[in-house]
Amino acid sequence: MFFGDSFIQGYQLSDWETLPWIVQKRHPKVQVSNFGSGDFGTYQSYLAIKKWVHGPVSVYHLFNSFHEGRNAADPNWLRINQKLPNGCFYPYAELSANELRDRRSQGNLVWWLSHHLRTVAMVQDYRDIFESLNRMRNKRQLTEALLIKMNETVREQGGKFTVLLFDMSPDERQDYRKFLESRAIAFVDCGRPELKDKKLRLPDGHPSGALHELVAQWDGAASSGS
Repeated sequence: MFFGDSFIQGYQLSDWETLPWIVQKRHPKVQVSNFGSGDFGTYQSYLAIKKWVHGPVSVYHLFNSFHEGRNAADPNWLRINQKLPNGCFYPYAELSANELRDRRSQGNLVWWLSHHLRTVAMVQDYRDIFESLNRMRNKRQLTEALLIKMNETVREQGGKFTVLLFDMSPDERQDYRKFLESRAIAFVDCGRPELKDKKLRLPDGHPSGALHELVAQWDGAASSGS
């Protein structure tokens, strides 16, 4: 089972170019499922894991450092130009006394005047930043807590959880490697030169099918925690 954002989903790619599809082709005797969804972060993937993981399965979560903001409801992530339909919301989480708290947002609707006056847009930007200040301050700790919860959830079902470290800065990559090692959480570090090759990316930065092919090779060749 693969979980993650649009990178795993395969945004702008054909099915056969996505990582889960490639893994399925290479391992025809196992059942591979793609639960990636655009705009997901770690928290949203955690909710999906709780819903869909039942039994001893291998679970992979493709992790990008920008998920930190999505987990804590970054103002840019919440910004919308149209009111959400009834029943729709942005799920995010907060840490309170080291406990995860489920939260929901209807999104931050862009003011009509913000589309026409830069000064009004700036006022709205600062208001949204101020409103999110406390929860964004703890986005790293929140993300680490979520990764622990994901690992526990999968292991409780008798499965194995592996994090695919994907797009992040060198410092972030080092920090997350140390964190995952300290918690005995399996991971595959995709921090290789090819990851920055623009020829292996779509114009908007999403991975191409060729990059997914390489990631499948790295995943197969790398031992957990290497």
